[in-house]
Amino acid sequence: MTVLDDALRPIATTLIAQFGASITLTRLAPGVYDPATSTTTPTRTSTATKALVEDVKGREIEGQIEAGDRKFYVAAEAIAFEPTPADEIDTGDGRPWIAQVVRSHYSGEQVALFEIIARQA
Repeated sequence: MTVLDDALRPIATTLIAQFGASITLTRLAPGVYDPATSTTTPTRTSTATKALVEDVKGREIEGQIEAGDRKFYVAAEAIAFEPTPADEIDTGDGRPWIAQVVRSHYSGEQVALFEIIARQA
């Protein structure tokens, strides 16, 4: 950990907690096969946190990023796992957002915040 990590990670966490919107970030992982039912039930790991939310701008639309996508900035210290594409974000509006792209922003040696670009399901 560097001096910048010591200073900037807590700042990111505080500002997002103060000005962010409430979300629930959910990771779906392959579950365990149940031979009695011949099914596999995915394991869901969810964490409630805050995120700064903004719409994707026109100049950012290319490749995996489409019009209508949103960016969610989440403090790394506020969550127990690193987001990945296909994770779900619940904003409380009844329709989940599905992560398409996840970018890590470093404050030094450690991630200070994650930028999750997501599409509504």
